[in-house]
Amino acid sequence: MIKRSIIILCLLLVFISLLSLLLPSAISVARSTVVFASEETISREINNPDNWSNWFPPLKEGLMTIRKISDDEAVLQKSADRSMTLTFDYKSVDSTVCTIAPQSGDAVSYTFLQTPADGGVRVTLIANVKLTWYPWQRVRGVFMDKILGAQYDEALAGLKARCERP
Repeated sequence: MIKRSIIILCLLLVFISLLSLLLPSAISVARSTVVFASEETISREINNPDNWSNWFPPLKEGLMTIRKISDDEAVLQKSADRSMTLTFDYKSVDSTVCTIAPQSGDAVSYTFLQTPADGGVRVTLIANVKLTWYPWQRVRGVFMDKILGAQYDEALAGLKARCERP
């Protein structure tokens, strides 16, 4: 009986592993909001790592600190032994691409796009996450929108409030 249970459990694990190979290896989560401010004001907040503490929730709430290394790089410090590197790969008035890479684990690429919309500027945040081949990573990817979407909505709301302030 125990041998049969072990065999069934092993077959189930093999089935889940094979099934996970059919799931995507990269996930994109996109959120947007309309900000009633100039593109220059918005890009100033996004393109300067010093300004992230004004609107990026973990920095604004004091859960992390930021240390600017250069105009294109900063360190996000979570605790004494946990940090991430924020690198700006591309900056312009209407789009920014940056990467947040933890010391261990996979980096996440963020794209901020700005387009005219409804009398303001539509700011779209797109997070691109590459998943490893591990089955649990691929299954987690299915729920990535639910896991990260609310955080990105909060970040955009903070950016909107900061840019629209008088």
